[in-house]
Amino acid sequence: MDERIRIQRLNFPRGLSQPVGGHRFSVDALLLAAFAGLRAKDRRGLDLGTGCGVVGLALLLSQGREDLHITGLDSDPGMLRHAWINAERLGFQRQFEIQNDDVTSYAPENTPPYDFVSCNPPWREPGRGRQSPGLDKARARHEGPAGLVDFAAASRRALKTRGRFFLVHLPERLPEILAVCSGHGLAPKRLRLVHGHAQARAKVLLLEAVKAGGPGLAVEPPLLLYSGPERGAALTPEALAFCPFLQCNRASTKE
Repeated sequence: MDERIRIQRLNFPRGLSQPVGGHRFSVDALLLAAFAGLRAKDRRGLDLGTGCGVVGLALLLSQGREDLHITGLDSDPGMLRHAWINAERLGFQRQFEIQNDDVTSYAPENTPPYDFVSCNPPWREPGRGRQSPGLDKARARHEGPAGLVDFAAASRRALKTRGRFFLVHLPERLPEILAVCSGHGLAPKRLRLVHGHAQARAKVLLLEAVKAGGPGLAVEPPLLLYSGPERGAALTPEALAFCPFLQCNRASTKE
């Protein structure tokens, strides 16, 4: 392996190409990649709304399998340029491809169905929460033309039967998320809530659903990111064991 590639992989997620002044990935993307435990038979994955490619590239790094291929789909050509730069820097040109397409119109007609789909969609409904300056940040944080329903529908179209759907989102929207997934043939199977610390409300949910799956939802133990509420508190051993990529950025991941 080229020494530059080896160093880039060791330093991941530091050094990723991202837009200056635009939307930048955060901890939730790394948590989603850590949550999406893949099976040995999983060969093909789709990352919807891939942005700079962080989720798909994290999966390739963590799996360490040359037979795994991931497509990163995004409607923003600028973000896809960053995703491809990152794939090249990490030496994943043969395993990571980009696709410029819109979630609302995505139709994988000539593509074999995917084994899994990962999805980190905009979390906020229009008009809810703090409004972001800049169009790209606003699109990344607030639903626009493509909302939760569109991401679920696109995932259903892309997945093979019994294929898995991995989602990171806001806990406050859990009832809606469960209803949307079930309404699109994605049976919720595994749920984990992420808390900043032991005294904090959950800030992130991680969900696995299965296309045409049976009933039964397993709620996993909560994940605590920090040892306490004070600024600069250490990441917990559980958080680092769950997502080793947090170790590289432990001085700057707290939000």
